[in-house]
Amino acid sequence: MKIKTLGLLVHPANLMGKGLVPDVARACEKAGLTLMMEPTAAAAGPVYAMEEFVREADALLVLGGDGTILRAVRYMGEQIRPVLGINIGTLGFLAECVPEALQTCVDRLAAGEFALEQRMLLHARLRDDAAIYTALNDVVVTRGSFTRVIQSDAYVDGVLAARYSGDGTVIASPTGSTAYSLSAGGPVVAPGLECFIVAPICPHTLSSRPMVISAVSQVRLLFTPRGDDGGMLLSVDGAQCRILHEVTEINIRRSERTLPFVRFGEDRFFEMLRTKLSKWGGEPQ
Repeated sequence: MKIKTLGLLVHPANLMGKGLVPDVARACEKAGLTLMMEPTAAAAGPVYAMEEFVREADALLVLGGDGTILRAVRYMGEQIRPVLGINIGTLGFLAECVPEALQTCVDRLAAGEFALEQRMLLHARLRDDAAIYTALNDVVVTRGSFTRVIQSDAYVDGVLAARYSGDGTVIASPTGSTAYSLSAGGPVVAPGLECFIVAPICPHTLSSRPMVISAVSQVRLLFTPRGDDGGMLLSVDGAQCRILHEVTEINIRRSERTLPFVRFGEDRFFEMLRTKLSKWGGEPQ
């Protein structure tokens, strides 16, 4: 794949990211790449509306952490573009480069010296609703504004596989196994595996356990709120989507599309897993 035009996304509240925008512009000019910027990156050069930005760019360069990359996924919609992340966030599982290597990364991108790592996407759809939600990390249903439990019945290929009672449920891709699902007690899954995870959030029974399910399966979750109060919250990749006030059925399946990430070297997933998560736990690196 030949990259000629690069789209730049920046975390809108990250001063370090905004400070790097002129460096990105110089790196692209030196490498012979055309740079397009979203409005939040308006420090130098022309700014484009998001629809044109995503349509015209051959790849997206993201200055930020994993959350900024997830925002890029929401912007893309059906127009999938390769993503190169420059980590200026905290964990940065999805990013490939550090700011110090910016010029080298842009040069290699322009020269075609990279590989594309395909990541699985999830599709979620509410029953009797035409809207389809696409997730790189996870689809989550949690209790609303009051501390009432919700019941989650998980059906796999039409068979009732688990019944959870607690604060909600996470349905995660392998990429999302190191995000909310991990905090809910779910397993770490290597990104290349074709599966997804159903993990209860704060289950109120000792027998409740996460499940790892084949990506070819169809998963249906039936959520029932206990009590007529704050309802339930549906979120996709950490962004609030809607409030649910009644019994809700959500169907989850693997998307036919994948999201390509730009990679320059060998797979470093387990190295990052050890160093980044050990950092937060205070363990030796």
